Amino acid sequence: STITAPSGLTEPEGVTLEDATKIIVEAGKNTWVDPQGDSFSSEYTRYYTEVKTGDYYDQVFLWETQTRNGVTTAYDSNWNQIGKPKADPSALKAIASATSDDAEITANAASLEKVFGSDIKFLLLNTWTDQQNANNSGKEYGIFDGTGLKLGSMNVNKGSWTDNGTNEKVLSTNVGFNTIDANGEWQWLGGSWKNYDSESGDLRDSGSNTRATEAVDADFLAGVPTELVSTLEGYSSVVVETGSNTWKDPAGESRTSTFTRYFADDDGEQKFVGGTDTQ
Repeated sequence: STITAPSGLTEPEGVTLEDATKIIVEAGKNTWVDPQGDSFSSEYTRYYTEVKTGDYYDQVFLWETQTRNGVTTAYDSNWNQIGKPKADPSALKAIASATSDDAEITANAASLEKVFGSDIKFLLLNTWTDQQNANNSGKEYGIFDGTGLKLGSMNVNKGSWTDNGTNEKVLSTNVGFNTIDANGEWQWLGGSWKNYDSESGDLRDSGSNTRATEAVDADFLAGVPTELVSTLEGYSSVVVETGSNTWKDPAGESRTSTFTRYFADDDGEQKFVGGTDTQ
């Protein structure tokens, strides 16, 4: 059978893969049960070839693919990730097709499209619940494009804590968005948090923020404060971080603040170049 090497594979030193190169394939599977009693499995396939050294042939490791929770990732002989992880597109669900079991996706649909773009799909990859405290739980959703390439993830963590001032139990929900590149590097994109009174269910306070890279063009500059135009127009692109916070003051009145911050590249470091705060 024909084996195709992953696109972008760096061959080990002394190895040149050609059409006639013979490949040795090793495959395996691992299965385990987590503390909550849920079963998980992972599969791997390793690829080798033989290289003649003197009178002998040495087996040389070429690359490996690992599949876990329906997502396949490839690694080269130095265990560097090769390209983005990928899932079978038929196993993914569109944001618009989210059901009550995916309430977190529906609740964060607008934020997901803002940070990852339109025509994205998702797959529930992992869940956990604290056996000692059922209020503590979490879910990890993989976010993919239409072809199944993984763009990043959305993590939802729920917990509880006690307000030392009132001795009231507070329930919290935290959502985080991360992107992943072809080298396996993760970058935080934003998130949100909400705190609820455990007895009344009333929202005590909340907040959110997102980060996105924007091209600095006429349309972009038309939407920024006049005072910042001369500063921002000197860059080809900037990272824009936006956010909001909502809370109740001592009189019980709801208060909201919003912010927008702009960052530019400065010799590989992000430099704050301006922003606005509204309260």
